[in-house]
Amino acid sequence: MLINLIIISISLSLNTLMIISNHPLAMGLILMTQTMLTAILIGTLNQTFWFSYVLFLIFIGGLLVLFIYVASLAANEMFIFSTKSFIMTNTITLSILISALYKDTSLVITKMTNSETTMIAMNKIEKIITSINKFYSTEIMPITLMIILYLFLTLIVIVKITQLSSGPLRTTKI
Repeated sequence: MLINLIIISISLSLNTLMIISNHPLAMGLILMTQTMLTAILIGTLNQTFWFSYVLFLIFIGGLLVLFIYVASLAANEMFIFSTKSFIMTNTITLSILISALYKDTSLVITKMTNSETTMIAMNKIEKIITSINKFYSTEIMPITLMIILYLFLTLIVIVKITQLSSGPLRTTKI
C-alpha cells in the first residue's frame, strides 16, 4: 500500500515536470520513467507481472522509435537544467508524500500471528501458480508454440530483409 502511494506521488511530480520541460530528450526520459512506474504499479496490483512486462516492452519499443526521430531533429540543442523547476517538483512530491503518510499512519494496524502470515503467503503463492498454469496448460500449448515459432520466423525474415548497405539514419563525419 505504501509503495503504491510513493509511486503515485512520484508519477504526479513527473507530470508537473513534463509540463515545465521544453527539451524533447528530457520529455522522452520523463515518459520512459512514467512507463516504468506505471508498469510497476500495474504489476503490484495484479497477481502476476505478465501484463506489466508486455506493456513495458511495447512502450519501450515505441520510445526507441521516438528517441531516434527526436535525436535526429534536435541533435545540437543544448539541455539546460532549471533549478526552479527541480525545487518545485520536489516540493510537490514531498507534500503529496507527507499528506499520504499522515493519513496512512492514522489507520490502526493489527498484529498477526505467524500462522496467519504463513497462510496468507501460501494463498498468494497458490494463486500465482494457478495463474501461471493457465498460460501453459496442455490445451493452449499448440497455440503458444505457434506464436513462438511465428515470432522467431518474423525475426529471421526481418534480419534477412534489412539492407546493410543503407546504413544508419545519419552518419557522422570525422
